[in-house]
Amino acid sequence: MKSATIPPVRIAPEFRDEMEQALEAGETLAALVEKAVRGELARRRENAEFVHRGLAAIKRTVETGNGVPADVVIAKLRAKLADARKKRQPT
Repeated sequence: MKSATIPPVRIAPEFRDEMEQALEAGETLAALVEKAVRGELARRRENAEFVHRGLAAIKRTVETGNGVPADVVIAKLRAKLADARKKRQPT
């Protein structure tokens, strides 16, 4: 498969200077940009998968009715917090 280019992006000269100063030994601007784009794509893919798993979990919980009401969870968390605060206080 032939390689392709990404569209050029106009940036301020100061930003280009900053990018060039951040380059590692032997690294090119093109390599830095490609690495940044790949990283952003991976982050977006992981985020989309996270959201998808969350929505699927919500759907399963609603369908099975096995969920715990929010007020019950919050009450348990508040109790744990109160207990932790008591333990931290000097006697």
